[in-house]
Amino acid sequence: MAEAPANQGESYVSLEDVCLRFTAEEWGLLDDAQKLLYHNVMLENFSLVLSLGLPISKSLPGTQPSINI
Repeated sequence: MAEAPANQGESYVSLEDVCLRFTAEEWGLLDDAQKLLYHNVMLENFSLVLSLGLPISKSLPGTQPSINI
């Protein structure tokens, strides 16, 4: 998890803070209900982040996008 910024009134949220990542093997072990739950939770996280109304920048592959809140 990222270190707290110098300005304590501002924090950063990255995709890694709100996302679980599965390996192909782990994903294969999930049943359909678990995959649907994962999908729904990720959609809810995405919607909540968008609802903040803050600009979201695209990042290059291999980098972490972050949003100031």
